[in-house]
Amino acid sequence: MSSANLQLLDVSASTGVSRPWREFFRRWLVRGLVALLIMGVVARLARDEVFGISIVFYALPLPLLAGITLTLALLEIKSRKRALRWAVCTGLLGMGVVFEDWRLLPDRSETKDLKVVFWNACRLNRGWDEVTAEIRSWDADVIAMVEAGLGERNEMRSRWNEACPGYKVSILGAGIVLLTRGESGTATVHEFHQGSRARQIATTVQGQRLNLVIVDIDANPFRSRDPALGQLIEVVNPLANEPTLVLGDFNTPADSALLEPLRPNYSLAFDLAGQGYRATWPIPLPVLAIDHVWASQQIDVTSCKHLWTKASDHRPVALTIRGNSEPVLTAQDVVR
Repeated sequence: MSSANLQLLDVSASTGVSRPWREFFRRWLVRGLVALLIMGVVARLARDEVFGISIVFYALPLPLLAGITLTLALLEIKSRKRALRWAVCTGLLGMGVVFEDWRLLPDRSETKDLKVVFWNACRLNRGWDEVTAEIRSWDADVIAMVEAGLGERNEMRSRWNEACPGYKVSILGAGIVLLTRGESGTATVHEFHQGSRARQIATTVQGQRLNLVIVDIDANPFRSRDPALGQLIEVVNPLANEPTLVLGDFNTPADSALLEPLRPNYSLAFDLAGQGYRATWPIPLPVLAIDHVWASQQIDVTSCKHLWTKASDHRPVALTIRGNSEPVLTAQDVVR
C-alpha cells in the first residue's frame, strides 16, 4: 500500500475518533449551559431573599444569561430550529438588559451644582500615580472612596494632600477616604455583620450641608448580605429627612430584594438621572451594578454617569446634585 493511502487511512481514523468526542463534548456543554440558564432564570424570579438562591442571583446577572443563550445558539448552529429558538431567547434577554441596565435620562446639571464621585479604588493596585491622576481629572467637589489604601493616618493624609491639593482629606479607617472642597465633621464609625462597614460624616460644601454615609459591604459571595444591609438601613433611615447620600460598594446588585427597605426614603441616583450603562464591575466587561449612590428626597440629582477607568476594576459613580426645593421626584415618577 502506498504512503499516500496510509496517510489517508490515518486521517480518516483520527477523524472518526475525534468527531464522536467533539459531539459528546458539545452535547454535555449544551446540557450544562441549559442547566445554568434555568438556574439563572429561577434566581432572577426569586431574587436574593433566600440565601443560596442569592449566590446564583449574583453570579448570573442578565448580561451573562444573554451570553449563555447566544453561546447555545452558536453551539446548535447545525439545527436551524434550535439555533433560532436560542437566538430569539438572546434577543429577549438583550431587551431585558437594555430595559434594566441602560438609562438615557436628560442631563439637568448646571455649573452651580455640586459634583460628587464615589469610587472603589481597588486597594490602589493599579498604582498611586494612576489613581490620583484619575481623581484629579474629575474636578469633583466631593470624592468618597473605599479600598483607597491602608496606613498610618497622618502619613496617608499628608500623601493625599500632596497628590490632590485643594481638598480637605478625611482618613476614615479601613481604606475609606473622603476628599471635600469644604468642611467635614467627625465621622461616626459603623461596623456591621462579618466585616461590612460604613462611615457617617456631615459635610458643608459651597454652603450646602450634606450627610454622607460611605459604605463597604463584605464581598464574600457565600455570606448573606441581609444582616449587614439591615444594619445599614437602621443607620440611614433616621437621616432621611436631611440631605443625605448613601454611597458605596454594596457588593449587591441594584435590583436586589435586600435593598427594598431602602427605597421608601432613598432613590438610586442612576434611576433618577442616569445616562448610559449601569453595571460597574468588573472592568473591562462589567455585568453587575454593585457600586451605588442613593439620595434622600431632600436632594435633587441632576445627572448621574458611571465613568470608565483603567485605574480600578470598578467604574466610578459620578453625579451632580443640588438642594431639592421643588416637589420630590422619585424613581417611580421618572419611570412613568
